[in-house]
Amino acid sequence: MLQHARFCVVPDLTHALWLHERCRDQGLAGVSASLVMSKDRLGSDRVLIEQGTLAKLLGPLSTIMAFPVMGPLAVVGGLLEPLRAAALRATVGGFTGALVRLGLTTPDAIRSAAGVRDGGILLVIDFVDETQAQLVDAVIAAFGLRPLKPEQAP
Repeated sequence: MLQHARFCVVPDLTHALWLHERCRDQGLAGVSASLVMSKDRLGSDRVLIEQGTLAKLLGPLSTIMAFPVMGPLAVVGGLLEPLRAAALRATVGGFTGALVRLGLTTPDAIRSAAGVRDGGILLVIDFVDETQAQLVDAVIAAFGLRPLKPEQAP
């Protein structure tokens, strides 16, 4: 489970970069981001990932992971290992089940998976501690999105 993270689906890499930069502009030291998108999206976006500003922030393309129904997904950033582990532990649900294992509610995981399936990009912003949560939430909300917070473990 990702305790210090917020999830949201953005329409493209430009918006993902904008949200990540706004977090940094707010003085949120230690903030990192990960992206999950359909492999089909990579075409021209791959140049932005590998050579552009986004690559400097998130690193090179991490891997392609295949999920039932969703097909191959590109995972960029530090989310790779937690997503891989969640996918292995999820007994049902493929990508949606993995998101639930990462802490999203089932309805939020279903909406997030649908957003990625429909061409959006799942942006996961990790921060150092809960004191930074309000600033990250405000940045996401300023873009007109609802920040999705992982549930606390029972």
